[in-house]
Amino acid sequence: MRGQSRCPAHTMIGFLRILASSFRHARTNSISCNFITMAPNNPAIIHPRTRHLRPLPTLSSRKHEKIVTQLASLTRLLGYMGFDPWINVSFAPGPRSQRILPERFERLRSHIAELASDLFLTPKVSTSIFQTLEQLIAISQENQRLGREFQSLKLSYTFDPRSRTTVSDGQPPLLDHLQSLQLPQETLVADFIVLGLLRASLSVRKDQTEYRLDELSSGEWQLFYSLANLVLNVRNDSLILIDEPENSLHPRWQTEYLGLVRDLIKHAEGCHVIIATHSPLIAASLLPFDGNLVRMSRKDPKAGIQADLDDTAYGWLPGDVLKERFEMGSVRPPEITKAVNEALRLIKESSSPRSELTAVARRVTALRRHLPIYDPLLPVMDAIVEIAFPDEAKARPTG
Repeated sequence: MRGQSRCPAHTMIGFLRILASSFRHARTNSISCNFITMAPNNPAIIHPRTRHLRPLPTLSSRKHEKIVTQLASLTRLLGYMGFDPWINVSFAPGPRSQRILPERFERLRSHIAELASDLFLTPKVSTSIFQTLEQLIAISQENQRLGREFQSLKLSYTFDPRSRTTVSDGQPPLLDHLQSLQLPQETLVADFIVLGLLRASLSVRKDQTEYRLDELSSGEWQLFYSLANLVLNVRNDSLILIDEPENSLHPRWQTEYLGLVRDLIKHAEGCHVIIATHSPLIAASLLPFDGNLVRMSRKDPKAGIQADLDDTAYGWLPGDVLKERFEMGSVRPPEITKAVNEALRLIKESSSPRSELTAVARRVTALRRHLPIYDPLLPVMDAIVEIAFPDEAKARPTG
């Protein structure tokens, strides 16, 4: 019988961490975000987005405080994006749940073991996957209805970060069998997703309307996925690496991105963040006392990459950042730059009207009409037209 029951908040955090890793390949333009914990005796322990959750013990006061802080950060992230403080995680049968046979699990176990033994292959599954397969083989031999129970599985967790409560909807018979397995429920769910026995979906809510993650815009998905992943995985003394977070983000979100990251990780001490970006808006939002701009370049194809420490660009206009920090000669479209420069070159050679100059001036006139009235280039373009067409300039009324 289906019903509602409450479960601990750390259970929802566990499921969210599982989904953060499960969704990492859901979109091809996902942001790369890795975490490196710096420890005194092990200075470079790399923690990529974890695919599996370790068993959750009874929470100590410190761990409870961490969970509360994570929930507060998630609440702020949802509010910043305009969503209600509400998250739903649902589980349903996966593509491999139709044929629950012991021999199939045995073949899968052998295949995974063979892949894991390959020294050239980075393992993508947790060590618990073998224990999960062993117990699935045993259960499927004893219970012939296991496949049908997987097919009937419908389980949903709804979470309100403000009240820090999670409500589970549904207690299918399958979960009764899983109680006997010697692994935490979050670890089992993660393994089932990897094995294709379960599929998961996460939904958020805006103005009482639910939206699955795949229904969000690309920018919304990127921002929520990357920063929720950050909130759920960051720990003290982490080195956080973020690659081109501006992908698909609205300019306003780019301008506010650094401040948002700063706010969401403020509960973790001793953290450093390295961001690779081509966004002048992100570069111009870095506070001088918050970090440094480092320009990476390869001036000589045969040489290595050169790193140069730049002065701050905080508060600069995007065009100034592009010219001074990204070394762009001009931030205007190449058609305008080429036409104006060509006209100025011809005028420098001779200011007398001639066919070559008038042809370029006509292009300048055509391009001029698209610029705003306050553009500082307009007087230059007007002067080019007046020199190229002096008779028209004289006939034009003044004042």
